[in-house]
Amino acid sequence: MAIYMMKQKTFPRGKGACITQAAAYRAGERIRDERTGRTHSYLGRDDVAYKEVIVPSEFAGNAEIAWTQDRAVLWNAVESTDRRNAQLGREVMVVLPEELSAERRTQLVRGFAQELADKYRCAIDTTIHLPRPGSDERNVHAHSLLTPREVTPRGLGPRTSLELSGTERRAIGLGSSKDELLWRRQRWAEVANEALGRAGFDVRIDHRALRTIAPDREPELSLPLHIRKIEMLSGKPTRVGDALRRQHRERVEARAKGPNELARVVERQKDEARLAVMRRRALEMGLTKRAPRSVLNREELLQIRRERYQAEKERVRQMSPAEQSVQRWLKWRQRNPEKVRAQTPEESVRKWQAYREAQKVSQGREFSRDREREARELSRDDDGKRRRKVLERGWDYGQEM
Repeated sequence: MAIYMMKQKTFPRGKGACITQAAAYRAGERIRDERTGRTHSYLGRDDVAYKEVIVPSEFAGNAEIAWTQDRAVLWNAVESTDRRNAQLGREVMVVLPEELSAERRTQLVRGFAQELADKYRCAIDTTIHLPRPGSDERNVHAHSLLTPREVTPRGLGPRTSLELSGTERRAIGLGSSKDELLWRRQRWAEVANEALGRAGFDVRIDHRALRTIAPDREPELSLPLHIRKIEMLSGKPTRVGDALRRQHRERVEARAKGPNELARVVERQKDEARLAVMRRRALEMGLTKRAPRSVLNREELLQIRRERYQAEKERVRQMSPAEQSVQRWLKWRQRNPEKVRAQTPEESVRKWQAYREAQKVSQGREFSRDREREARELSRDDDGKRRRKVLERGWDYGQEM
């Protein structure tokens, strides 16, 4: 049965977002980020059923707008801004009706994306993903990445109306950003229902909230994506997942007892959530916050690598000869994993002991040579008493007796 689900998100650089990586992942392609020098490759994906960059209809047949069809060029142009808190794009993700065929799904997604491109005059990178092995077979969904600026034959233009502040929107006679969000939700339900009707299905989807459609019904539990992935990979429930399930059961039981009990339980759960947020913020205040790597350019990343390299050199320089020997041994084991696996523990210990003995012999020879050289230099002195003292003391010849 068709269900309604739409998720909308933004990609702010200040929070670590990287739009070139997001585009490469969704399209299953390889894109090099010219700003940071990193390459994002997802060529192994085989669940991408459809992908296309859609531009406003006014540029149909215009050869000068062809630069937008190269994802690397398009999203590197977006990434080229130097602002550390730049808004790099928006995404509209929808679940497609399972009743429709693959061709009708593609037509539905393309028509909806074209409508958005015409409204906001931006480029939209649209992809359709099939369900992955082990997931729900009905999970056919589409991703639409919207550029934050309008596209022109000469490149990116001014910001789209979606990126304007509330004051700017009111100045030109536009409604609030919330109105735009609600319009997209409603419009997707309308075009999806039209497609279902043309295909001969009576089922329909509704964009309204459950509290509006069925106020007496508790929404189904929806765990966060990262919690679902952790539980799927580990095969056992998580602490956070169990807490969310417990809260859902409490709300279901309270709703059956009446609105007063439900209000009391909801208020208690909100208080628990507030306390958890306050504890987390208190912990974060004691930590030094670092800028996400995605906000740094190539020179800043190289500077960080240089500083780490110099710090590592200084750390090794301050080690004793024995500690440096241990470090060299560990590096050898990391570079030669097949030789390490081929050795038994006894062989590894014997080789380590032989290596340490060789190090001691080598260091002893160097020490002996240093003693002989110092003794020869002191033998040229006329003070025989001083020379005998040095030879009797051994290595500690730098202090007076």
